[in-house]
Amino acid sequence: MLSDCFRSGVFGIPGRRTNSAPGSATGPTWEARHREALDNRKLKRGLKLVWFATGKDDFLIKTSQATVEMLKKHEFDVSYRETEGAHTWINWRNYLHEFAPLLFR
Repeated sequence: MLSDCFRSGVFGIPGRRTNSAPGSATGPTWEARHREALDNRKLKRGLKLVWFATGKDDFLIKTSQATVEMLKKHEFDVSYRETEGAHTWINWRNYLHEFAPLLFR
């Protein structure tokens, strides 16, 4: 299975209202709502690559970090690295250059 999504992660994980405790006034967390899929070994079996990179100055770095940690907690093999820079076109281009060859191993 191959899924490509150049995104910073799951919004709402690092300390936003949508990440409140299950059953609270704002409802269950994204993780709680998706726990069955996150822990489904059959769904993970064909997954070849989960890859994240983000600039150390990116305003979404906390989102990326929290998403990576949540996925690792659910036993996903996540590749993650932080580089210099922010949420910029040059970083995105460099990440694409690094990521694309990994799709064809």
